Amino acid sequence: VTGSSTFMLNTTFSSPFEDIVVDEATLKIVLPEGSSGIKWVTPFHIDSVDFEIQKTYLDLTGRPVLVLHAKNLMRYHNQHFQVLYSYPSIMLHRGPMFVVIGFMAFFGLVILMTRVDFTIGQEELVSAKQSKRKTE
Repeated sequence: VTGSSTFMLNTTFSSPFEDIVVDEATLKIVLPEGSSGIKWVTPFHIDSVDFEIQKTYLDLTGRPVLVLHAKNLMRYHNQHFQVLYSYPSIMLHRGPMFVVIGFMAFFGLVILMTRVDFTIGQEELVSAKQSKRKTE
């Protein structure tokens, strides 16, 4: 939907073949992480609806999955249906931002590690060598 954070997916439920009967069909729609307010509109009856969470790389909470089950699908069911969901635009930048922050933290740590002297007793060793040279 233009000008808001609500999006619409328009797709078909049934098989891409016209003259086929499907006994049971399950359609899984994986939405972006952070999606909420998931609604669907179908021109025919859906037997059952489930919600799942699918975790992939760079996900913190997982992606919502809308699972639609239907039985005895025919040519009539090759119609479009819509899935409406809201998705905040700031969520688009969350994954890349975590990667950038991770790289910055890693390189910052490397810079710190190269500048800090972690040797133990270095000053005592240098002062002992200097005092030995003075006595000779």
